[in-house]
Amino acid sequence: MNEKQTTGLRRQTVATVVLAVVLVALIVAQIVASGMVQRYTLKDTYTDENGVLQTVKYTVKRDPATGLYALYNKQGKKMEAAPDNGYNNYVSNGQAYVVYDTEAGGNQYRINTSTGEYALYAAVDVEDDEVPSGAASTRLLMFPRIAESDVVSLQVENQTGKFRVEKQDGSTVLSVWDGEEWASSVIGVDREAYVSLAVNCGYTVTLQKLDLSSSAAPRREDGSVNYAAYGLDPNGENAPAVYTIAQSGGQSYTVLVGDLTVSGTGYYVKRADKNAVYIIDTGIAAVLSPVEALVTPMAFYPLGETTYPMVKNFFLWKVSAYNAEAGQAASQAVAAFSYWDLSLREYTLYQADPYVIPEQMELLAGYSINDWEISELLSRLYRIQYFACKKFMPDYDDLAAYGFSENFHYLTFEYDVGGSGSGPYVRNIIFISQKTYDEALGREVCYLYSPAPAETEDASIFEWGYDMIVAVDPYYFSFTEWEQSRWYSPYYFSTDVSYIRELHLSFGEKQYDFYLDNSKTDMTNGVSSENLEVICPQYDSPDHKLDYEVHTLAPTDTGGEEALDYTGVKNFKRLLYKLFLAEIEGDVDPAQFRAGTGMTVEEWIAADTADDKCIAKIRYHLEDYAGEYNRYWSANNRSDIVLRFYAYEPSGRKCLMTVEVLERDADGNLILDDNGEVFSDPTRATGLFYANTSALGVLAGYAEDLLNQVLIPQ
Repeated sequence: MNEKQTTGLRRQTVATVVLAVVLVALIVAQIVASGMVQRYTLKDTYTDENGVLQTVKYTVKRDPATGLYALYNKQGKKMEAAPDNGYNNYVSNGQAYVVYDTEAGGNQYRINTSTGEYALYAAVDVEDDEVPSGAASTRLLMFPRIAESDVVSLQVENQTGKFRVEKQDGSTVLSVWDGEEWASSVIGVDREAYVSLAVNCGYTVTLQKLDLSSSAAPRREDGSVNYAAYGLDPNGENAPAVYTIAQSGGQSYTVLVGDLTVSGTGYYVKRADKNAVYIIDTGIAAVLSPVEALVTPMAFYPLGETTYPMVKNFFLWKVSAYNAEAGQAASQAVAAFSYWDLSLREYTLYQADPYVIPEQMELLAGYSINDWEISELLSRLYRIQYFACKKFMPDYDDLAAYGFSENFHYLTFEYDVGGSGSGPYVRNIIFISQKTYDEALGREVCYLYSPAPAETEDASIFEWGYDMIVAVDPYYFSFTEWEQSRWYSPYYFSTDVSYIRELHLSFGEKQYDFYLDNSKTDMTNGVSSENLEVICPQYDSPDHKLDYEVHTLAPTDTGGEEALDYTGVKNFKRLLYKLFLAEIEGDVDPAQFRAGTGMTVEEWIAADTADDKCIAKIRYHLEDYAGEYNRYWSANNRSDIVLRFYAYEPSGRKCLMTVEVLERDADGNLILDDNGEVFSDPTRATGLFYANTSALGVLAGYAEDLLNQVLIPQ
């Protein structure tokens, strides 16, 4: 290669390099130019709530995902477009436009999604103490925002009544206007419901401020604005709801809430001190709700998951008529019971009975409470769920309107809130209506009224109440419809054989007397009848002891025979077992009883002065070991009961059963008659239930088998 060729090649290389540099420069210039048209800076200027001029920068640039221009905040986050109201977002001459709300000032800007051009679409028009909302898709606030934590009082008056919530000494107090004065509630407001109300009242975000200077604004004949057209005339037929909200520092605002807009998107509102009309979203409808929306429906102190059985002094009455204003009632006792801790019941007559009838309630004395049913009843009260508060702080008319003037139930009980068995106790009082259909809830309910609490004389008991009427599922209070017999043990002779000291059975002319001696049995390891001895005067032996021993062959299930040994005491226990299974079958039908006897049950009992009407009688004497083995008792408990049975209907299947508790003197001894016999008066008995007559005949047969040394079947 010669020098000329070398020089030419060098020039060609240089030209190529220069061309490449120029090409790169053009590409960079194109990229820079492209970048310039893809990004704009938008400066939003507004006056904040303190009157200070503020400027916030935004960016208009292409969305990489769509290729369309959008608005981004200073953190680089794409902003949401304003909701389409039919005017915001539209297409014109092939160009699409989208409106955005700024985050702070509330001004709106329209963006051309194809070119990125932008323009102010709507500016916040602030007058007097109105302020920018500072929230997307809104224009302004009627007054500076009042945070819920800064609200010292909130008063509401609407078509349902007038109430207020105040903060006093760290507590939130709810009061209701009763027409003459403010009545303060004993319970606080539902926190969630109150916060929702306070937020909607204190954060008055407007959707629109109406132009009342427009010729289209509704006018009266004198040319003034007709606020009734918006439901905002305080003196009109359709008076608006009114609320007054006050904050710490003394500033307060009163707002009228009128009609719902035709579109249903908001309500017309007006400040009492301004002539402007605004539209606020439907959250302000909380002001239209009654005071009941602010309270959690409750009727009694909540029972605990493991302590719900610990209820004492449970009293239930059926009220036929009630005058709330006079405090007068006509009532009849239905049931009563009290829980006893196991430590109190060990070695006592009540060992297997966690619930007993309180001493101050002389209701079917001598009967035993059905502990299984009571446990189920209380578990329902523990699990109760409320539908709604129907009336808060009701008056006398409200009580009558919800069924508390006649034919309802009245319940009171005390609950061990500590769960220790020794208190402290809360006393609950509940009115229970009959089942009824609630139109608003669209279902069958019963209403409960929990009156305001009163002071108690006993310092260990404090009365609890919510002063409201609530609706619940009737399932939880179905016990108000129970037959009377369901409250009591279905077994009318139910005790431990170790506590029986005497048992006397009479079936027609037949009499069987048993005297039990269990003194040779050691009780240190629990109640037992291991060394029981039984004496029966009707048993033909020198000492009348049931101490016989029988050795016999008994058939087996396979058709064979096996040796069987039993004693008189074991056979007696089999008789007791049959007696323990004897049942109350149900309530006596008053009409059927009158048809069979010509009397009511009460008249029949009162007429049995000679004690000669019954077909069978069971008298027994019980005594436990409480004074010896239970440190809570200073003496043994004793009980003497007489059961009588009277046939009263043609078939002879049913017989009335009555229970008499024998009396004792001041020294605790049974009262004797002139003949030295235990005094018994059948007219003092109580009876509401019936038993099976044939079952008594079977028991009579077993008593004969016992004396004849015939093995009683198990």
